[in-house]
Amino acid sequence: MDVSENLGGIDQLHQLLLCFQCQRVPFDLISRACKPKSSWSATGEPEKIQPDEGGVPQWLLGLWETRQWPFSHADDAAAGVDGLRFVNNCGIQYLEIQASSPANSLEASDDEQSQEAYISQCIRIFNHAFPCRNTEVLGEEIAARLMPLAKAFVLPLLASASERQICHWLPPSERKVLFALTLFDCLLQVFTFLGPYSPLNPTNFPRKVLNAIDMPAAQGHGVEPCLKVFLGMIDTISSPSLESFERFALNSTSTDLDERSNAWTGLVLRMLLSSGRTKRSQPQALSDAILKAAASWNPKSTTHTSPIEYLVAIELLPHARLRSISLSESLTVSIELNIVRGLLLSRMQYHQEASRALYDILPSAISHWGLASFQVGIVGAESANCYNMLRKEDVANTIATRCLAARSTPELTSRQDWFYLSLHLVDSLIGRGRYAEAEPVVQHILSQPVVPPMIHMMACLRLSKIGRRAPGEFGTVFEEHHALQEGIGVFRQVTYALQEEFLEELACILSAKGATQKSLEAQKVLVDTINDLLGQRRSRKSPAQERYARAQLDFSQHFRRQNHDGMSEDETSLELPALSVDDDPCSQESISSHVIDDTIPIATQSVFSITYERDDDFVPIPAAFKLTHDPLLEDKIHLYSIYGQAGTGKTSLAADFTHKSRDHYSFILWIKDAPLEEILDYLSSVAARLGLKNTSSSVPIRPEQALEQMFRWFTHPRNASSRVPWLIVFDGIEREEVLRQLWPRGGRFGTVLVITRNKPYFLYHFDRDMPLYIELRGLTPESAIQWASRHTMATKSTLVNRTLSPRKEMASFAELLRYHPAAIKQATSLISRRHMGVGDFIAAYKKTRASIPEPLVMEILSQPNHSIQLITTWLLNPVDSGVLMNAISFLDPYGIPESLLWPSASFTWPDGYPQGVSEFEEMRDQLLKSSLIWRGNAQQTIYTSRAVQKIFIKRMDPPCFRRACCRVLFLLAYTWPCKFEDHLFIAYWTPPFTKCCNLTSHAFGLDYQLSHVSSSVKPELLILTNPRCAIKHGKYTSAGLFLILVSRILDVHISESHLPLPHTTLRHACLLNHHNGVLAYRRGQYDSAAYYFRRCFLKAVNDLGPGEGYWSIQAACHYGLGNIKRKEPSIPDSIASYEMSIKALEHIEGKSEQDVSFVKLNLGLSLLMNDEPKAAEKVLEQARLPEPVTNLEDDTSDSRQILVLCLGLPIAKLTQNKAEESLQLCLEYLAMLPLPTPVSISQPATGLHLIASGSYGRLSKFDLAQ
Repeated sequence: MDVSENLGGIDQLHQLLLCFQCQRVPFDLISRACKPKSSWSATGEPEKIQPDEGGVPQWLLGLWETRQWPFSHADDAAAGVDGLRFVNNCGIQYLEIQASSPANSLEASDDEQSQEAYISQCIRIFNHAFPCRNTEVLGEEIAARLMPLAKAFVLPLLASASERQICHWLPPSERKVLFALTLFDCLLQVFTFLGPYSPLNPTNFPRKVLNAIDMPAAQGHGVEPCLKVFLGMIDTISSPSLESFERFALNSTSTDLDERSNAWTGLVLRMLLSSGRTKRSQPQALSDAILKAAASWNPKSTTHTSPIEYLVAIELLPHARLRSISLSESLTVSIELNIVRGLLLSRMQYHQEASRALYDILPSAISHWGLASFQVGIVGAESANCYNMLRKEDVANTIATRCLAARSTPELTSRQDWFYLSLHLVDSLIGRGRYAEAEPVVQHILSQPVVPPMIHMMACLRLSKIGRRAPGEFGTVFEEHHALQEGIGVFRQVTYALQEEFLEELACILSAKGATQKSLEAQKVLVDTINDLLGQRRSRKSPAQERYARAQLDFSQHFRRQNHDGMSEDETSLELPALSVDDDPCSQESISSHVIDDTIPIATQSVFSITYERDDDFVPIPAAFKLTHDPLLEDKIHLYSIYGQAGTGKTSLAADFTHKSRDHYSFILWIKDAPLEEILDYLSSVAARLGLKNTSSSVPIRPEQALEQMFRWFTHPRNASSRVPWLIVFDGIEREEVLRQLWPRGGRFGTVLVITRNKPYFLYHFDRDMPLYIELRGLTPESAIQWASRHTMATKSTLVNRTLSPRKEMASFAELLRYHPAAIKQATSLISRRHMGVGDFIAAYKKTRASIPEPLVMEILSQPNHSIQLITTWLLNPVDSGVLMNAISFLDPYGIPESLLWPSASFTWPDGYPQGVSEFEEMRDQLLKSSLIWRGNAQQTIYTSRAVQKIFIKRMDPPCFRRACCRVLFLLAYTWPCKFEDHLFIAYWTPPFTKCCNLTSHAFGLDYQLSHVSSSVKPELLILTNPRCAIKHGKYTSAGLFLILVSRILDVHISESHLPLPHTTLRHACLLNHHNGVLAYRRGQYDSAAYYFRRCFLKAVNDLGPGEGYWSIQAACHYGLGNIKRKEPSIPDSIASYEMSIKALEHIEGKSEQDVSFVKLNLGLSLLMNDEPKAAEKVLEQARLPEPVTNLEDDTSDSRQILVLCLGLPIAKLTQNKAEESLQLCLEYLAMLPLPTPVSISQPATGLHLIASGSYGRLSKFDLAQ
């Protein structure tokens, strides 16, 4: 093509873009028009339509074929030609008409014939560029990009076009049929996107096209059945009546339908099913007819199903029927169609199957398109979403992290898939309670230059939830609710579903009530702003709007009280501006839930599984009458929250209710707090007892599927004959993230009781209705007196010399205990056991209570897990469990692993501490019963308060104090995961630093106590920890504290010991110097480090001599000196030190090959630095470790060691011109390296890529080297 023709092509492009009447046109429109289009044949198989078959003008194809501008813009994306330029918005490239172009270029051609020609070209280009449904991974993304152009230009043009104009648009006769078919397919997608009753839909256009096509010529092309289906849909939505739909249904069941037209029928039915949520609601008879037709739709063949029909079946058929349809071979062979299948399964919430499909195809997708491609990003994001929904957040995190690592350039971080992946990464972190890690990722999303409105809103909602669920981790940064304030800015630009989610989140924020005036004012601004946005419309309220209305009313009252003002009448109204689906700019279709009812199993057995027997001593309280024993068969969950201080009878109330309700519920389940794995095992056993069967086939549900199907059964609970109500009790599960994993989502016709000590405000977000909160404070005075009297009288016959107290004395007794049920029970038991009079008990109780300092009393009263009445009663008569409480008093109260307190047979000191597990559990339960401690973290951690600890420490005499402190020191030494003398080398493995961190707060708290106990305890029990794990993770302050602690212990022991000192003590003194040397080296204090290493070496030679630990200490000291020499640098001395270290290690029987390899690794690095690549290669080859060790996925400690391991040997080989071997090693190590986080850079990976590039260059493969 010569220059003049090229210029003519650019001019034509300019005129074409002007005809679209938009300043910006997506470049995808132009580029896709020049490529083959994926479509469906009449038999439902994938096929390609060439651009010339679609009527794309030759001049545009000429620009494409010769790679002229704009198709050659890759080198300069901002380049402009003749008044056109490229712009990027939200990761989408547009061709923009520049306002500064000459006047004759700004206006479309005035020639009517030329104008008609360009409009015809616009329609053909748009039709060919618009993706066919279910043919491409990016189909919906591309369609969303082109929809603004469709709404602004294409649809109005089609609605106003005459038959003469349509005839002009149609290509030559041999291609008219194909053009009409693809145009109808395009319109079917547009109708689905906008909704069938959108005023933008050109409902009169299809019949005009039908009149313009020569129907006899169309015979045999499979177009007539499709036209009938499409026109039947148009008649139904134009006049939504039962008669019009029955005509459509009659044509749709005709035997002359091919696979494609049958699939179109299914698509139309699915679209009509969702029409109840749109502006024009359907008559009930019409809705029933559509539902019946959708339920009876089937592929033409269930054994040889076409790909197009199978994909429609995923969206339309119940899961049980879908599984009975054969999977087309085309779907398994084609990467694109296989991915589309997985995406559709995920949309229909078949997450188990979707996750398998997407995860299996992911490697092929990466190989086909590349890890950084848009397609792989979509697959990875949806796969991560599935695993998040399946509660496999670790897998989701791995997928999202890996994909995000390949998307670091501005071009890629502005693309939609980057945002999707980032949001699912956030969800994986939130799902595991890792809020501190999730927050910076959300901030990173919001900090992007351009964020699409929907992404912006979703990020803001996640940020708000993070701040609400973990307020203590972020200080006051979330107090002003900036996340929601920022989300309000895009409220009108997002979907109806997201607007509802925003109201849900705002309701949760309002329910929590701000702790400060500043927070309250920020909430008030939020309420006022959102009410202004909602306006004054009055339509049917959704559950989210009703929740928000109630939360707003409660907040308004609270706000007025805080400001000492009254409320206006308007503020007390529950009327709230309601959202309308019509205002949703991006409304999405959704299939009616009734279509999948027959996939929900039925129950064949009743279940009554509760933990507690009914308490015969239970005294009904007024709050109990708020619970109803007759389940209300309504389409929702009745949610009750029973909360209150320890011992107030919450569990007894729930147990009494469940036993009385046994005849009213067919399924009663009691779930106690425990490790999640134990709870799930318990639920699996309960699900098996329910006897679930498939609704349609009556085949029993397999055991491995019973748990999942039980949760589905909660959404439609029924047996073979009728609907059945159910009841679940969550007992003591205080953490929102755990309860969320067990919640019966979408449950209906059920009752849920949540028993906690703290008021669970988060329940507002769990169900569409507000929970009924029931706070238990104690018995009524009359009930307390009667109950106490009855209990005391019950033991009267066993007592001697005891008289009953008068009623007035009993009233004083009950009032003293604040009518606390558990306290009254324990007190009356104590009175009976000790043969006390009630008056004697009152006097003793007051004396004990007065001995507790008032500040400690106030602290106990502020903690709902404590009861001052129970604690005081226990102090009146301490039992054997006091020795366990004494030990607990020396530990960090904010989380003591229960395993730390377990007794050990290796330390049987006569201090009264429990000697066996059963004895320990008995003592622990006594302390729990008296509210001195409580359990959390799935019942694996014990908590108490500083106030209780101070009370017990104050009560100890010196011998008791020493015994308790020594017992704690032993427990720590016995439990500590790494020992002082272990692991002299910081090798590739990661010590259990996390577990050590959980114990360090307990150890450091004992530092000031050592002067009292060191002489009483063997020193080996006091060597608590190896500081190397702290050094490994850069926790130098913690490591220094460890070493100071050990130094003090050794000083005390050496001063009190007789000469000669024990060998163990001498070895510990050597180790202390070595560990100080390592710490100084890591802090960059090389002179101090060299001093400690030499001192350690000399002490080993002089004090230890050959024997246990001698050679390992020598090897470690030489190794440390080698590191220092390399830093100075004195490379030859460094080499000598490493060689001495290796020789010392060879003297050790059963030496660690990992330690030897580790020293050789560093020796190899020094040899490389000394220009000895051949010697370095030999040593580094010897240092290569087995696969399990060289897999570095879990190493997070020392990037220098990873660099040496990964880069040393490839560099040595490349330096000797062994390019192929170097390249092979690089690829091997790259496969083993962990993926970096989205905000980090992997140094080893970067180095390996550089070496691999050099290897490719040496091999003359410069294209790969680049």
